[in-house]
Amino acid sequence: MPDLPPLTLNIAGLSIDEIKEVAKKIREIEQRNPERDFLIWISGTESMETKEAVELLKEIFPRM
Repeated sequence: MPDLPPLTLNIAGLSIDEIKEVAKKIREIEQRNPERDFLIWISGTESMETKEAVELLKEIFPRM
């Protein structure tokens, strides 16, 4: 199977609950093809303090 490019997502303007739904779909894709890389940008986190952004990401992507 040829190498697949990373799946790139820019998530902007969504609520935490909506982002969690997107994360569920990402995990479904990941389970079908665990070799695929994901590049995910959640707009708004760049202005947060590191600890705050990490807590948010752990809430959205608990397996991080």
